[in-house]
Amino acid sequence: MNQIAIAKELEKKSRFIPSKVLQKHHEAVIRGITAELCFAETAHACGWETKSSLPYQDAVEHWDYTITGYNQSYRVEVKSRKKIARRDHECQDQLIWVEIVGVGEKNKGWLNGKADLIAFEQEHDFILVKRVELITLVQKVVKRVFVKHPDEAVYKLYRFRDKEELTLIPVDKILDIITLRFEKPDDTNDIG
Repeated sequence: MNQIAIAKELEKKSRFIPSKVLQKHHEAVIRGITAELCFAETAHACGWETKSSLPYQDAVEHWDYTITGYNQSYRVEVKSRKKIARRDHECQDQLIWVEIVGVGEKNKGWLNGKADLIAFEQEHDFILVKRVELITLVQKVVKRVFVKHPDEAVYKLYRFRDKEELTLIPVDKILDIITLRFEKPDDTNDIG
């Protein structure tokens, strides 16, 4: 991935990310930016046009791109591959983190944002699900039980930074609600 493009995106996002958070979570921020750029490249390769959101739309409305093609148009929030816990060495594709409540005042979390689709990065592709269908799934399978450790958060809630509420959902659970799947071009498979 082009390091200049990553640096430009990091500069844009740094206006909305507190410097303390940016320093502490630099690796995750870079992974997110890289996933977003990879998504745009992958969407183009799959025949979709992309348009980046404005910084406010990204930070507050929780969507990164508008994609248009095949007589359809969607606002998309891109989620990078994640580790289960920060101490883990590698990202994984079996579980996805879902943000129910975000960090910061009035941040309802990306699940309750304005995106039409959530694009979850996997090693070789992006799987896109309708946000409203993901909400329904979360309401059906997640228990309002808080756990202390991230690896215990499958179908339960984990509170991060004393405010952010997250849950883990197995990727297998969202296979029935996939709207689109974008295969990454071969030269992007090593990203993330």
